[in-house]
Amino acid sequence: MRFAIVAAILTACLLFSFFRDSFIRPTQNEKLNPQSTNVKKHIYTDSQYGFTFEYLNNLVVEETTTEIIVKKDGSRYAEFYFPERYIGQPGTPLLDFEEYATYFAKAMCDASGAGGNVYCDKVENSSVIENASGLTIRKLSLHEVTENYFRSEISERVREPIYAINTDGRMGETKLILLIPNEDNKDKDQISTLEDILKSITF
Repeated sequence: MRFAIVAAILTACLLFSFFRDSFIRPTQNEKLNPQSTNVKKHIYTDSQYGFTFEYLNNLVVEETTTEIIVKKDGSRYAEFYFPERYIGQPGTPLLDFEEYATYFAKAMCDASGAGGNVYCDKVENSSVIENASGLTIRKLSLHEVTENYFRSEISERVREPIYAINTDGRMGETKLILLIPNEDNKDKDQISTLEDILKSITF
């Protein structure tokens, strides 16, 4: 009789330990995505045009006269640019938004100095991101060329992604917003984080 009581107590202890660990131990998904069960978001509203988007609480959004800066850990994570404000319009009318977006995206690549030149000469790939408000957002991959005058070298790479947002008349003469990830502060979540922001944009 005494043996049966002891065995029952041990069995109860083992079962308690098992179920306690099952409830307390994080799932594999939670280990891979520690924010998945506790994601908080903020809403940014542009002071001039009134468009909004959602962003995670580990990001900071700052607004300047020429851009909207998304920061993470104190450093630039990405920038929203309004390129029409400081890049001249195309010399000839463009037929559609993709051509218009490509013109300005390529212009944002351009950089030159005494030591060399950087430019994007063509689009390698273009796709569309679905937006909850029906905005047209193009994801562009560009062919980038770097010329190093000192070493007499030319290097090439695919620069991606650059996102082009069609405002579709919601911002007056501003037809386009570019979102460009900062390559110096890239992490494994950068693209998915930024595309979640893009999908949430509303006017």
